[in-house]
Amino acid sequence: MGGPNALDMSVDIPRNLMTRIFRVVRRICRSKKFRNRVSNSTRNAKERYFECAKLMLALMRYNARLLILRFDLYFEGDAKVLSECEEAEQAYEKFLRTLREDRLVPDLLGYIGKRENGLERRIHYHLLVFMNGDLHQQA
Repeated sequence: MGGPNALDMSVDIPRNLMTRIFRVVRRICRSKKFRNRVSNSTRNAKERYFECAKLMLALMRYNARLLILRFDLYFEGDAKVLSECEEAEQAYEKFLRTLREDRLVPDLLGYIGKRENGLERRIHYHLLVFMNGDLHQQA
């Protein structure tokens, strides 16, 4: 029968309370403000996707061999709570600045970064870093 996260409607939660909660959620989801926010978010995600695709195509057009590195930046264990503090965001910005200034990865052609907020890793970052593969064949 369901796992530890399963919702058991027969215990503790009166049916009328659940009905009221569902009505509130339904009302919010049907509101114009909510639908506009979802629409804006979807449109922004599509625009970011196409910008990333344009960058990748431009890099491939001018560089026969791309070396693409993927970085996942996150805190582990008890340090996960630190991911939500201002210092973590500042550290990420410093990392990007160091990357742009060619102090971290030589011969940088470009990068794509994504900030995510997940249940397991909380706030974390994904980066794709593009380098000229002809210059790093023996990397």
